[in-house]
Amino acid sequence: MGSSNLAKDVLDELVADKSLDASRINVAVDGNDVALSGSVRTFHEKDDAGADAWRVKGVHDVKNDLAVDTAAERVLDDDLVSSARAALDANALVPQGAVSVTASDGWVTMSGTVHHNFQRLAADFVVRRLRGLQGVTDNVTVNKSAGEKGLTGRVTAALARNAAIDGHNVHVKDDGGEITLTGTVGSGVQKLEAERAAWRTDGVENVKNRLVVRK
Repeated sequence: MGSSNLAKDVLDELVADKSLDASRINVAVDGNDVALSGSVRTFHEKDDAGADAWRVKGVHDVKNDLAVDTAAERVLDDDLVSSARAALDANALVPQGAVSVTASDGWVTMSGTVHHNFQRLAADFVVRRLRGLQGVTDNVTVNKSAGEKGLTGRVTAALARNAAIDGHNVHVKDDGGEITLTGTVGSGVQKLEAERAAWRTDGVENVKNRLVVRK
């Protein structure tokens, strides 16, 4: 697929997403790598635009340089922290008091420890949808299960049973709860789904996704 066709496909995918104003987004393609620039109204739109680009067939990598334009509805850092805390407390999947938040110039940093990755993801999900957010640093860690064994095999099995992944060329390495994925997959969607599958496995503290989308 030529770069002009890939750029058109990515732009068409962005236009099809009615939660975005695609007229503010520029798409540049270098080989099979996509770069997004321009501006969006919310940080959530930035996230969605990146996800849209990853879904397009032929995309091997996405660089999301979209700026979040919150000038029209600037939110003070103290108000952003209050909103974040209220959103976390209201989410039943996030353990009460497990996640702390601070904010600086619209950028929220989350910290703390949870028992499972789904709890970390739930916290990340609600914070990323706050009004006035410029960005997120997620420093929340997943508590390691004592005596966790067989993690490599269980992650490998999770990849094998996932219908969205061709896991034959994916290699899994466990280093004390930190999983590293190497090898090749057939698409950007498979690369992201492999990381999600690894994270869903109990005992995983961190995932390094070094998978390459094969040409």
